[in-house]
Amino acid sequence: MKSARPSAKRPQTAGRKGTGSARRDQIATVASGLFARNGFAGTSIRDIAAAAGLTKPALYYHFSDKEALYEHVVAERMTGLISVVTEAVEQTDDPVERIRCYIRAHSTRMDTDRDIWLVTKQSFQSLEDAERRQRITALRDRFEHLLRDLISEAMDQGALERADPVLVARLLLSSVNDIPRWLKPGGDLLAQQVALTYSDIALRGLGAQLPLN
Repeated sequence: MKSARPSAKRPQTAGRKGTGSARRDQIATVASGLFARNGFAGTSIRDIAAAAGLTKPALYYHFSDKEALYEHVVAERMTGLISVVTEAVEQTDDPVERIRCYIRAHSTRMDTDRDIWLVTKQSFQSLEDAERRQRITALRDRFEHLLRDLISEAMDQGALERADPVLVARLLLSSVNDIPRWLKPGGDLLAQQVALTYSDIALRGLGAQLPLN
């Protein structure tokens, strides 16, 4: 049985609402960095509170426990990424270019928000709350299914040769998701450049007519 969390009295005035929202965003940003570096299991509420300049009771005012904070961080960023990717692929009707737009938008996150990108790629199985695992996994599945649908559409239109769209999507995402293992920030290459090179190699293997750069 989980022990009761210390509580802080919630302010009643409406004027504090904006401040509370800003504080939650600050906590989420701090937690993202710690989760990215240390993993979920390796990060404690005490670590997050100290890094955010808060007491533990003050942090519990905003988030009931570490899992609630982790879910907030991942769900907010995954929802934002899904929105960005969806908007990106709507910029063109070309079926192959839509796949490339997806990869471009996805990999840009590595360059602009590396910490949260690393957090969203961690395993969620360490979460004790099954409903939270399901909600986060559902967002990740939705993100992957967007790519599967784009691949299927390209195959249906004859822009790519027939193959299992599930395996093709996993091939593309696995190659892109591995980039931070070796690509260091501040180098000559951006993650977006590497990701597009990887995806173009795979797409040409499926018959896509792409220019050689």
